[in-house]
Amino acid sequence: MRRLTVCGAVVAVVTVFGASAALAGQGDLKKFCKTAVAIDNAGEEGPSEKQLQRFRDTAPPDIADQVDQAVTTFEEQGEAAFEDDAFIALITEIDVFTVDNCGFEQLVVSMRDYAFDGVPGEIEKGTVAFNLTNEGTELHEMHFIRLKGDATLEDILELPADAEEHEFEEFGSEVAGGGFAFPGDSDVALVKFKKTGTYVALCSIPVGSTPEAGDEGGSGPPHYTEGMAAEFEVTS
Repeated sequence: MRRLTVCGAVVAVVTVFGASAALAGQGDLKKFCKTAVAIDNAGEEGPSEKQLQRFRDTAPPDIADQVDQAVTTFEEQGEAAFEDDAFIALITEIDVFTVDNCGFEQLVVSMRDYAFDGVPGEIEKGTVAFNLTNEGTELHEMHFIRLKGDATLEDILELPADAEEHEFEEFGSEVAGGGFAFPGDSDVALVKFKKTGTYVALCSIPVGSTPEAGDEGGSGPPHYTEGMAAEFEVTS
């Protein structure tokens, strides 16, 4: 569960929590980890009620209370929960537990103005936990595209700054999942790389998007045009 704020557009990877807390705490770590990835990769429409119920019901005892509190807070506040420091603290605890206990490959990536530090040239296929820290002065995100055929990062960089989705699709397809952080903050992105091939990591937030800019965000070109992009291979 997380919110991505990009130039005033809010993507809440959450939906109505219809689950009862009655089964919370029984615990099934394997199913919990699998569900955590599914929720993190649910996209703009958010996860299904079934996924959210499974997340709550399979939470191991060490994290069950935090999961239940996070769900309850969202039930009461909706998207406004993401303005609640206590709610964010709960999500952070859940992320830390997931990273520490689910056995995913871990990568530490710094996001700065304007580059990613820590993205290796090769990553093994499977689920990767990207531990992201924003060390810049602007808002930053990290999302992924799997390139098609002989396409390269240069092809992406040669697109116009205001390129639309269909223009990106000529060279690659979006990968579910990603992360976002305000300056000085951190996030965990659980990304499942299902196929081998060439991928790129991008920050598409416009230059000038600082906390002071508010909902209007920046008016400059996307950060990836300023160098905030990385190409890597996913291997078997």
